[in-house]
Amino acid sequence: MQKRGITESRNYRLGNVRGARLSLKPHPEACGHAELMEYHKEYSGEPLAVDLFSGAGGLSLGLQRAGFRLALAVDQNEFAVETHAAYFPGASVTADISNETTLDELLAPLLGRRIDLLAGSPPCQPFSIATRWIRSVQKSGLGSMRDHRRELWRSFLYAAQLLKPRAILIENVPDMATNEDGIILRSIFARLEELEYSIDCRTFYAFDFGVPQVRQRIFILAFWRSDKLLCWPGAAPERHRATLRDAISDLPPLRGGWNEKTPEYYGPQTALQKSFRETFDVDDHALFDHVTRAVREDDLIAFQHLGEKTKYYELPEELRRYGADSFVDKYNRLSWDMPCRSITAHIGKDGYWYIHPDQHRSLSIREAARVQSFPDWFRFAGFQTSALRQIGEAVAPLVAQALGKSILEHLEQSDARSRPSPRMGGFDKHLRVRRSLKRWYEKEARKNTLYPWRLEVGLWTNLMGETLFAERGQRAKAVLFWGNYLRDWPDPKSFLRDKHREVHLRTIGLSARLPILEALARYLRSRKHPTLEGLVAAGANERLSRRAMAVSGCSLERPNDTALVRVANRVFERRASRGNGVDSQISTAILVGQDEGGKVYTAAIELGEMICTASDPACLLCPIAPLCSHNVGYERQPEAFPSGQG
Repeated sequence: MQKRGITESRNYRLGNVRGARLSLKPHPEACGHAELMEYHKEYSGEPLAVDLFSGAGGLSLGLQRAGFRLALAVDQNEFAVETHAAYFPGASVTADISNETTLDELLAPLLGRRIDLLAGSPPCQPFSIATRWIRSVQKSGLGSMRDHRRELWRSFLYAAQLLKPRAILIENVPDMATNEDGIILRSIFARLEELEYSIDCRTFYAFDFGVPQVRQRIFILAFWRSDKLLCWPGAAPERHRATLRDAISDLPPLRGGWNEKTPEYYGPQTALQKSFRETFDVDDHALFDHVTRAVREDDLIAFQHLGEKTKYYELPEELRRYGADSFVDKYNRLSWDMPCRSITAHIGKDGYWYIHPDQHRSLSIREAARVQSFPDWFRFAGFQTSALRQIGEAVAPLVAQALGKSILEHLEQSDARSRPSPRMGGFDKHLRVRRSLKRWYEKEARKNTLYPWRLEVGLWTNLMGETLFAERGQRAKAVLFWGNYLRDWPDPKSFLRDKHREVHLRTIGLSARLPILEALARYLRSRKHPTLEGLVAAGANERLSRRAMAVSGCSLERPNDTALVRVANRVFERRASRGNGVDSQISTAILVGQDEGGKVYTAAIELGEMICTASDPACLLCPIAPLCSHNVGYERQPEAFPSGQG
């Protein structure tokens, strides 16, 4: 009988076969941590990079190909560090850098010395949609889960504070920018700005740079006191996207099983395959790590029923070992003529998302490595499942190489720094924009605001205003009646005590909102620390509640708003792309920053509604016009902006 979640399986279980352990020799120019100071002296004339949370070295490989020399790499996974040490010079160290004392010791040999780039990928699983879903299941059933990896970005920024590198590169999943995790993104921006870095942030797909998979990731770039605009690498046209066929069609067929003998290899067939074989200094017919898991008998039958577009719930019921309601895409057959599905660390646990297009098995280690754009000579220390996990956690080298080239070009030009562009506004542009917004709102905007309730600090008053007057047709009523309501109902207790509250609302045609306000008042009166979930349960609109909590300073979240996004995109000359909302969230995070108390957030929304409108924006009245990229050639008229000095 099928149950929700994982069900009892038939006796098809395979033994826990890990295969042989692969050991790799260190790179000829590798050094120990104790020799790091001497290593830096020897190579100080080259652009030096430090890679934290380095994993096996996908990011390091791309940066090395771009022209950087690795000085230090750190990761907690011993097998990944062994892999890194085999292919890169410098020190590869196994360490848990979740505490500052360990970082102090690790970075001591480099303090006060020139480091050109600090790069890293703080563990991204805590930010992903899948992990949040697992967390919600555990919270509802087995207790909450707190993942300390969510805080490792703080360790990275502490390292930046110690090393003071000329440039910083951070990679993570795009979900870091959305939902509650936008708080972390804004905190990263704010801390880098405190350290006097100019920042920018973009999302890219791996196929933008010739990698044969989807894999969207977010990249944060920061340069110390830089006035120059970064030129991000250009993405390849859609018609030139590499496919799975381009990457692995030359690899011989397999049955499955870690101990299977690799069939004879006859050579590459496509330009991408030839690039994977470049500098392969072994026999041309040699092929490393083209092995994969053995296939269970019941899985084999299921795979035989699986087409490219077959959903898990479409398989015959007797072939489903997992609840179809929870695992809609538990099995996924890949397509030859599309970029591969994103390779993630989960491939180290099972390969059900990565079923070969023709063969009834999951991808081999070498196939997964090629999908991540690792060359064929790059191997992975440890057992086979560890190799797959290292591959899934890596940054695609081709992506890192493209970014690395842009970073190095920027650094090479920085010594001949030109006068700051008036469109850029200097490295502290973001801080100046926020200061101007707050000053304008405090001195000017509140005189003519259409949203007077946002001037108040209390959650109740903001919820009352949003509930009654947020709709466009009700804003004129707010101008006339808000002062009376604020005087008579300053808190939930006063509202519930007023026996004539229904009459007051009926007078202006809003008596239908009475039950919602009553439920909210009772909830707020009984809770010292209200939550969004509690407000929604009381009948409040979720979108309006999130905004009210942000404006009143009761929440660190800053939910996106159409006006807010419009202001951010214009100020920083950004374009939201591909319709996934991540780019818009990044734009607003850069605009708002950490924003304690929600004042910048409130001011930006007000600006978008009053001045920076969708059509015919009143730029002459805008307090941040001199800093806005939308206003090319704009000349400031001081008399028009008495409160807008940046």
